[in-house]
Amino acid sequence: MTNYQTSLAIKSIIAQILNTIFVPFVAAYFIKKNIYGRNGLIEDVFILAVSNSFVPPLVKLIDPYFYLRWIYSKYMRLPGILLLI
Repeated sequence: MTNYQTSLAIKSIIAQILNTIFVPFVAAYFIKKNIYGRNGLIEDVFILAVSNSFVPPLVKLIDPYFYLRWIYSKYMRLPGILLLI
């Protein structure tokens, strides 16, 4: 079990590194052709870092899956309502 957890952690770290470093660099270099200028790599990495610091805690705080389950349970109890899933 420890080896599984270690392997999972390493894969998660590698995926995060690729998503936060490699993908913005490739997008700035090959797609936008702009690394050092305005709207270049630095701004992309900054926006990515800011969104990575705010979005996950907000999703944990709001927990949309909880609200979906709550709405689903409310409507399933009402007689005469047919829900197609």
